[in-house]
Amino acid sequence: MSCCWDDSSSPLYGASIIIPEGALNSDENIKISLAPSAEVKFAPDETVKVFKFEPAGLKFNEPIEITVPYNNSIENIENLVLINYVLEPETIRELETKEVNQDKKLLTALTDHFSYYLAWDRRVNNTIHMFKDNGVIKVQ
Repeated sequence: MSCCWDDSSSPLYGASIIIPEGALNSDENIKISLAPSAEVKFAPDETVKVFKFEPAGLKFNEPIEITVPYNNSIENIENLVLINYVLEPETIRELETKEVNQDKKLLTALTDHFSYYLAWDRRVNNTIHMFKDNGVIKVQ
């Protein structure tokens, strides 16, 4: 199964999922959206999109591929990683990169579950602000 946003006017343009046969035990309603209360800034005028893959917490029997667009300011792709932000417990982890498409500015990585994802330059020390019902979570 695969799903891809190919409408260039959409803020989700380039985001995609490839779920191999056998990765799910049952049918699921899959959704990709922008995290409504997330903000990552690389520069004062440049915000990075945080993608929410749902249903949150859905686990797969084998790795799936997710692709997200990366920020135009990232020039050195050697430091480009897809990070996964998990709300409970609060953690961030780098995912195994499968492919970087420099022409389309897309990053593909493997994951075993759904949550929040964004393309990240590991050399930049920024704060990710994810807003929960009970306040602000800051992960550095």
